[in-house]
Amino acid sequence: MFKPDKFKALVHHVIARVEDPSQLGAVKLNKAVWFIDAQSYLRTGETLTGARYTKMPQGPVPKAMLPILRELQADGAISVDTVEYYGRPKRQYRLLLPAPEGVFDDEVTTYIHEITDIIAKHNTAKSISDQTHGAAWKLADDGEDLPFFAVLADDLEKVTAEDVDWAVERMKAYQIAA
Repeated sequence: MFKPDKFKALVHHVIARVEDPSQLGAVKLNKAVWFIDAQSYLRTGETLTGARYTKMPQGPVPKAMLPILRELQADGAISVDTVEYYGRPKRQYRLLLPAPEGVFDDEVTTYIHEITDIIAKHNTAKSISDQTHGAAWKLADDGEDLPFFAVLADDLEKVTAEDVDWAVERMKAYQIAA
């Protein structure tokens, strides 16, 4: 179930974490909330925000992003600027008011910061977009919802002969012990 207050707080926290607005455009902001929700899903079995994500050419986009950004602007919490970036328009987000405290526990706040830092400071929009085009990405067509359970498939690798041999040996050992 969608938790609009948590989603709004998450977007605000991500924007607050990135001091240099040039490091956080729309693509990276969308990726940050996707990866944070995915991390929550992997840890707890449910997303942090309950947001629905749509498959778009550059990756998952939360359906609630634009309305929440408008709310944050109307609240005077952020400003959204459009700048020219390599001859194309790029949205950037500037923090005007601190993000709310106490919405997320320390563990969640830690991974919000870690994921945001990795995306904003150590990736380009293209490099982080490439990372969202795994197995989960292939389960939907453009414009369709991406199912969160599919993030589990992103960690699957091709099974090798060595993997099969290991599994057979483990089963034999288990049968002998039983």
